[in-house]
Amino acid sequence: MVRNRILIVEDDTHVLETYKLFLEIEGYHVLTAHDGREALDLLRFEKELPALILLDLMMPVMNGWRFLEERRADARLASVPVIAITSARFPEAPPGAVRTLLKPVDIPELLRLVAEHARDSRAPAPQPQPPFKP
Repeated sequence: MVRNRILIVEDDTHVLETYKLFLEIEGYHVLTAHDGREALDLLRFEKELPALILLDLMMPVMNGWRFLEERRADARLASVPVIAITSARFPEAPPGAVRTLLKPVDIPELLRLVAEHARDSRAPAPQPQPPFKP
């Protein structure tokens, strides 16, 4: 599992790009998928699993609920924590998710939860390089 890698599964491109931007600013390496099927294909192809999955629950092709079922059935993928994101009101996280965030997502809360559940293992900040002297 790569500690600074996060997978975002979200069908709304604008929302996906917003999450991605803020996570990259925080030093995370971000993978993306537009539905659960694409996410499963990506995860099964990747040699190293992400530290965390941000998962929209309501998507076409394969929704988040079905993704969680498929993930639980795959021992390799079942170890990756999932934060579910939805506009519907659910009292608790769906089976297989560690937390649920309601849309519109509060970005500082999202970043806090990502740090908490990915064990705050962001890539180290690049160190300033001395100016080049020929």
